Amino acid sequence: MIICKKLKTDDILIIIQSKNEIILPNNTETMKFNDLGYLINIVNVGGLFNYARQINKTSAK
Repeated sequence: MIICKKLKTDDILIIIQSKNEIILPNNTETMKFNDLGYLINIVNVGGLFNYARQINKTSAK
């Protein structure tokens, strides 16, 4: 199952870190993962661009 084929811009997901699960928009489906990897870090700093700045992969604003 490829998550990017199930999402579109502005979709709101529910992330359950303790269970490594993501609930897709409108509670249509729950996806389970072995590990959420960097996703939690990206969410905690406010998004992909903020994360890229934090790890020095792009210039600061």
